[in-house]
Amino acid sequence: MVTTQFIICCAASEPLAHDYGVYAHNRGKTLFCIERSASALLGITRYGCHINGFVVLPETVNGIDQISTHEKLQLKDSFGQIDASRVMMWLGVRSSSKPTWPGMLDNMAAGGLTFGLDPMECARKECQEEASVPEALLGPLTPVSRLSYIFEDDRGVCPQVEYCFDLELPCDFVPVSADGEVDSFRLVSISQVKELILSEQFKANSAMVVLDFLYRHKFIDPESDPLHKDIISLMHVKFDFD
Repeated sequence: MVTTQFIICCAASEPLAHDYGVYAHNRGKTLFCIERSASALLGITRYGCHINGFVVLPETVNGIDQISTHEKLQLKDSFGQIDASRVMMWLGVRSSSKPTWPGMLDNMAAGGLTFGLDPMECARKECQEEASVPEALLGPLTPVSRLSYIFEDDRGVCPQVEYCFDLELPCDFVPVSADGEVDSFRLVSISQVKELILSEQFKANSAMVVLDFLYRHKFIDPESDPLHKDIISLMHVKFDFD
């Protein structure tokens, strides 16, 4: 007997912003659309894009910028030579009118993977819509990781995948919501963000994206974290159908 197994996954669909497109494996064939709040009922894999917006404060002596052009170029690859106290992260405060996670802390920009867009295109769109990042500042936008995990809440159990991006921004840039989904933005230090992701103020999967940022840039020492390996495994769950 021959059986054919269809694996389905979903991404947000336009123009119905609250719909997901449902596809055969690898998103090769569209099967149907479903309201995203119902996706957990079917165990559909949901995809999203999250952007870590951050700035690196220059070293100054008597008010004069001491950071060199060479160091600025190095920042794109590693924070190894940079004092963590010079790195600040932009966080969004979700609109109090949103039906999910209202008023909670979030990444600077994030959203479901829009039907018809690849992750980079979607990330650029989210930066522009949620934080008003102009096209001219999106050059450093860099795909950095792919997190996969199982999420459970009162709506059900759902496998999820988040495409994560880092975006270094100028110190004088201030994000502003263009679509009304963010009430305000906060610029916080690395030490502050470490505390915030452990609090109940932070949207759960967005806190995980920030934790990935902290691990990748060695702002958390794996050797001093006894749970590091367990946490990493939970952030990179292997789906049987992936």
